[in-house]
Amino acid sequence: GMCSEASNEAILNFLKLASRPKMGLAKAKQSAGQRAIDLSKHASKFQGMTLEELLQVNGAKLNELGLPCQDRKRLLKFTQKAREGWQHDGKERHAQAWKGWKPPEHVAAR
Repeated sequence: GMCSEASNEAILNFLKLASRPKMGLAKAKQSAGQRAIDLSKHASKFQGMTLEELLQVNGAKLNELGLPCQDRKRLLKFTQKAREGWQHDGKERHAQAWKGWKPPEHVAAR
């Protein structure tokens, strides 16, 4: 129904904002092992979950759901931020969407 579609949308959006984009070659040379991590491809694994539920999921559960280690680490880093009150500024960034995450004190200051 509507409710679950909204949840799926929220989760997909969160996954997109937590993903790590592919880097240009010059950039990739500087940072070892920074492959692109597209978390949004896992969206279907969280079907039936709300974003709030996703934020509570731990590494063991993500492992059960079949997320590779790097993807789990990346996702957990952002679910933890979100639980701590970090928010995304909602600005469109071409590649580095994750740069829009702001800590709670920054968010509160507005």
